[in-house]
Amino acid sequence: MKRIITCLITALAAAFVSACTEIRTPEPRAGEPKLTREHARARAARISEVTYDLVFELDGKAPEYTGRVVISFQLSDEQEDLTVDFTGGTVSSVNINGRETGVSPGGKGGDNAEPSDRLNVPYNGFFLNLPAHALRTGMNVVEIAFSHPYSSDSSGMYRFTDPVDGRVYLYTDFEPYDQNRLFPSFDQPDLKARYTTRVTVPAHWQVISVINESAVVEQRGKKVWTFPLSVPISTYIYALHAGDYRLWESSAGDIPLRLFARASLADYVYPEDWFIPTKQGFAFFQRYFDLPYPFAKYDQVIVPHFNAGAMENVGAVTFSERYLRRGTVTRADRRALASVILHEMAHMWFGNLVTMDWWNGLWLNESFATFMATLALVEATEFKESLMVAYRRTLGAYRADERDTTHPIELPIPDTDAAFANFDAITYSKGAAALWQLNHLVDPDTFRHGVGEYLVTHAYGNTTIDDFLGSISRAAGEDLTGWAADWLREPGTNGVEIEFDCEDGVIAGLEIIQTAPPSWPTLRTPRTPLALHDFSDGNVVTRLIPVTYSGTRTEVAAASGESCPDFIYANHGHWDYVRADFDADALSTLRNHLNDFDDPLVRSMLWQGVYEMVLYQRLAPTEFIDFTIANVAGESDEDVMRLALGAM
Repeated sequence: MKRIITCLITALAAAFVSACTEIRTPEPRAGEPKLTREHARARAARISEVTYDLVFELDGKAPEYTGRVVISFQLSDEQEDLTVDFTGGTVSSVNINGRETGVSPGGKGGDNAEPSDRLNVPYNGFFLNLPAHALRTGMNVVEIAFSHPYSSDSSGMYRFTDPVDGRVYLYTDFEPYDQNRLFPSFDQPDLKARYTTRVTVPAHWQVISVINESAVVEQRGKKVWTFPLSVPISTYIYALHAGDYRLWESSAGDIPLRLFARASLADYVYPEDWFIPTKQGFAFFQRYFDLPYPFAKYDQVIVPHFNAGAMENVGAVTFSERYLRRGTVTRADRRALASVILHEMAHMWFGNLVTMDWWNGLWLNESFATFMATLALVEATEFKESLMVAYRRTLGAYRADERDTTHPIELPIPDTDAAFANFDAITYSKGAAALWQLNHLVDPDTFRHGVGEYLVTHAYGNTTIDDFLGSISRAAGEDLTGWAADWLREPGTNGVEIEFDCEDGVIAGLEIIQTAPPSWPTLRTPRTPLALHDFSDGNVVTRLIPVTYSGTRTEVAAASGESCPDFIYANHGHWDYVRADFDADALSTLRNHLNDFDDPLVRSMLWQGVYEMVLYQRLAPTEFIDFTIANVAGESDEDVMRLALGAM
């Protein structure tokens, strides 16, 4: 309350009052295992230059591990208490700026408001409350000795004993708010920190962290692994993995590559299926971003009982064992693995080097990595068909966006519990589709230059969506505020139809008609290739006219004078996130020529367009069955076949 009073006294104008209100201290934190945006913002305003010096004792038998952390940080004032997050552990001692303290139950520091010979730091099982009078403006050093049970739900530090051979494996997983289940920390993405780590483990174990070890010393039958000072990273992407892992090694230029898995599954690990796309990815991303890999090494760790597909910890990425196949490994299996490898690798730049300041930016973090993984698959690997796979993923977003439960891509996130509450096909797949559209709206080279400027400008820092769009805007020379309002903050899927007239065999006039559902009436301004198709003896000749359209009707002057086509499609290549509607004449044409198109992506989109006529009651289900019977036998691609039959 002291800061609020000070602000009010000094507020001689409304501007000063507004500024003070914005940084005022919120009410004391509730004793619960989450962090609110309000408390995170207030804490970040006071703290900077954070360093964690960590010591751990890990083994395969005890129900819990022990550790010590020395937290060094700059503090802008000592007027308020300061919380340190630590969920579910035990604190045995706390030393604040050289002053030994006791630890007491509770979450507030009110009982310690006045200095005493013996401080008591309240700990409620979720966070410690460092009393204001024990802190000081400038550098502070807090040392905490602690213990914590190994995790039973694969978050925090999870320990697994292999039932096959009894070997033990540990790994960490923290997103969004679980690093504080490993050790006491300021667990929020905009308080980046440097780490040093020292770990004592059984002598035969490997230990993996965000940087390579500087020393491994044998000590009383165990080994002590020392990891030197890291670059600044956010808490949720720190990592500490340990155990009797099997190791494979390679390199991508001067980047050391390692692959780890448990020994009993080693026969099902095909290292080249991992190393080949990893090397291709590094070559592509360093060229695309025009920025070298920003960290020291790159490990990929295949772990049991993982909660997700993979996690982008800095230089120590974890993958679910679901990516290992005990039977025949298909092309689709290898493509899926390459996709997730490239997704996590993209995060090393976008997410790890430059990180969102709060969890409302999670959609951009994940959508961008998805966008980049698709681009890398198509341009740098054998899986050139991956645009079609990305399109199939976007279909889930179309379906979700048409329901009453749809929502904008970007949403306010009040606390860490809500970080994944709306993380669904809208935030993930529609978000990636929106970035794909933005890439084409400003043109791919401009987009790439904007991304590169963003990464260089904000390296090792934190950003908001406005920072990202600002970089793209500067590269493009145009204001993208309206684009963000339409695409990120308004739900709904638009539809487009083509109206055209032909005279003497040429187009006399052509318009794009844009529609929006009554519940979500936003009309957007996309860029898309208009495809004019002609059919001849089982072949298709295609002419593309790139168009930027807006509003209800957009005249396409560039189409006038073109020879009259047999069929027009308004979203060639799936640049746009839109429903391309067909009329009866177009459907009749497709019935006879669908399989003339060579590109599986084109056929996928046309199949889906016909199916959507059923969804919007413009085509009877029996007619769709007839259409399917007439065309599905001629389909040669298994992914297109799966999409077509999946609609039945």
